[in-house]
Amino acid sequence: MTVADTTTLSSDEESSTTAVSSDKESSTTAASTDEGSSTTVLSSDEESPTTALSGDEQSPTTVLSSDEQSPTTALSADEHTPTTVLSGDEHTPTTVLSSDEESPTTVLSGDEQSPTTVLSSDEQSPTTALSGDEHTPTTVLSSDEESPTTALSGDEQSPTTVLSSDEQSPTTVLSGDEQLPTTVLSSDEQSPTIVL
Repeated sequence: MTVADTTTLSSDEESSTTAVSSDKESSTTAASTDEGSSTTVLSSDEESPTTALSGDEQSPTTVLSSDEQSPTTALSADEHTPTTVLSGDEHTPTTVLSSDEESPTTVLSGDEQSPTTVLSSDEQSPTTALSGDEHTPTTVLSSDEESPTTALSGDEQSPTTVLSSDEQSPTTVLSGDEQLPTTVLSSDEQSPTIVL
């Protein structure tokens, strides 16, 4: 077994790109599915490593674009760590989780300051989406979730809320210049229907 590693660097990289065969004890650029070490690739102007792992490895798969400061991580469905993607101008990670994971799925557009979150129907946390100029989250809940579904247009200061028929809270809609909520309740809800 060989312990030393083979290293290749492009001219402006500050970190090494390492290639090690599967029976070596150093970290590998190509890791087989049962190896515990990561696969790392760096582009010339990246300061963090790009890592790829096969589906049964417990460490994340990371890809960085040249102007990103945080890692892009991808995990297979049976891993319990989130999958993260960053666009070039985002400083917050974009996270995707499979339906059996317990953490939320988050997506950020380049000019959003808060995360966009999507949850599958068996998750207990809300699904949130933000448009580029909103500073309050847009929330969508599936029918078996206990919290309200909220949507905001770009110039509204109060939330627009929609509830499915088995939820116990009112459904609220606001137009862009209204300061008071318009409330609609489905037939099996116990509170009044208000329209402004």
